[in-house]
Amino acid sequence: MAQGSGRDSREHALRALTRVLSDGRFIDEALAEVPAAQRPWVHEVVAGTLRWRGRLDWIIDQFALKKRPTGAIRKVLDMGVYQLLNQQQVQPAWIVSECVDLVRSREGEAASRFVNAILRKISGNLEAWRNPAFPATDPEAQARWASIPSWIWKRIVRDHGLEWARNFAESSLERPATWVRARAPVDRAEAGPMPGSYRLKEWWPVHQSEAYLNGELFVQDLSSQQLIQEFCETAGRHGRVLDLCAAPGGKSAGLAWNGWEVIATDRALGDERDTLGVQRRFKLLKGTADRIRAEHPIRALARDEALAMGPYDAVWIDAPCTGSGVIRRHPEVRWVKGERELDSLLELQRGLVQEAAQLVRPGGFLMYSVCSVLSDELLAARALVTEGGAGFEVAREWLLADEADGFSGVLLRRR
Repeated sequence: MAQGSGRDSREHALRALTRVLSDGRFIDEALAEVPAAQRPWVHEVVAGTLRWRGRLDWIIDQFALKKRPTGAIRKVLDMGVYQLLNQQQVQPAWIVSECVDLVRSREGEAASRFVNAILRKISGNLEAWRNPAFPATDPEAQARWASIPSWIWKRIVRDHGLEWARNFAESSLERPATWVRARAPVDRAEAGPMPGSYRLKEWWPVHQSEAYLNGELFVQDLSSQQLIQEFCETAGRHGRVLDLCAAPGGKSAGLAWNGWEVIATDRALGDERDTLGVQRRFKLLKGTADRIRAEHPIRALARDEALAMGPYDAVWIDAPCTGSGVIRRHPEVRWVKGERELDSLLELQRGLVQEAAQLVRPGGFLMYSVCSVLSDELLAARALVTEGGAGFEVAREWLLADEADGFSGVLLRRR
């Protein structure tokens, strides 16, 4: 059996988890200060804990009825229970010991005894906790079982039904596969259902490969590849397309490989009030555009310059959204966004759709997509049809949840 991780790695994991849950950081940013040698282990534990967090808290609270743990103690317990349930190659005693030692060093002897008692009770019946019964009648308990915030869970059930929501939640607890699109077969990968799609059999540093550096390969979720393929089946494989919310550029790369002349921008590029985050996104977009080899090179432009080049044969809006569809691949999204943000996102989506509608030539297409499975986040695009006067009709709609990478979309044709 493998032994534990070491005190330093667990400290780094606790700090990273705190940066996500307390400071609203995304995982990659939260791990930036972790030494490279320790990062794989820390990433696995932090991402897994965030993926399972709702269920972990649900389990822990069943053993802590008198005193519900908070703060660092709660986070250490979450990490420990995640490992007990999912890292069966590690001896449970090592996991318990390391968690107890960490709490003792930070919180004192009494707190360490409390953590020891909770973890030992859970480790005594791990098989039952790996597959707990689904709460049939209590929506709040269902959300914790699903490890999905209650407000998102209730909307998913409303939109798709309880069975669909339960299956989506279960698959969202699993580790995500890494998919790439490539010009040629990829080492240590198996071909997928989309042309040029490959699934890595095990993780390896794709970004350091010759094919990646030469622009012959890029990382892209299978659902995104499917969405691009099916968009091209309806809208064709030629003409000029504006990728309006393009960063970091995977969708632009896919469209370019499918024959489109791509003009790529992002919703805040060219704004003098650009934040460091927006500048970083444009740098990533520009890097993708410069690297990818295609018949028509991708042009990454400032927003005003891109808008002035209209009208276009197609405009694609991959709109800012809740990210509810990709909570397995980006588990922090579950906990860093709240219900209050939905209204502002819906307003932003409406503005993007209204802007894009003016840039589509007659007979052209407006593609609207979100990495979300909430029907509310398709309202902005559907309003172009239902409210009339804009001259659009629905050509195709999507709800994709392949391997828990969920996307919704609607393709509109301008009459």
